Amino acid sequence: MKTPAVWYIGPGQVEIREIALPDPGPGEVQVHCLANGICMYEVTCYTGVEQRGPGVMGHEGVGRVEKVGPGVTGVAEGDYVACGPWQQRVNLPAAGLARSGRGRRARSA
Repeated sequence: MKTPAVWYIGPGQVEIREIALPDPGPGEVQVHCLANGICMYEVTCYTGVEQRGPGVMGHEGVGRVEKVGPGVTGVAEGDYVACGPWQQRVNLPAAGLARSGRGRRARSA
């Protein structure tokens, strides 16, 4: 599977790229990112004040768990969680994920 992501190239340069996304591995969940913020770090990288290498930007978002890898406990499909990068879907370690909405689950569409 591939997922679109905002890829930082260098100061003043970002593009949308399709990046590979495997199924979640042991201890991981796959999150569909629904909203993401822009913090000062992204702004300073984009403007060239901070230096960083190329890659997916972002670290402040919320999404819904779509898939759960083997051995995951405490997080289930449909849970809303804090997520990170500016990409449509991402695999993240389940341990330490912050659930939001007091454990409410999303309804199936």
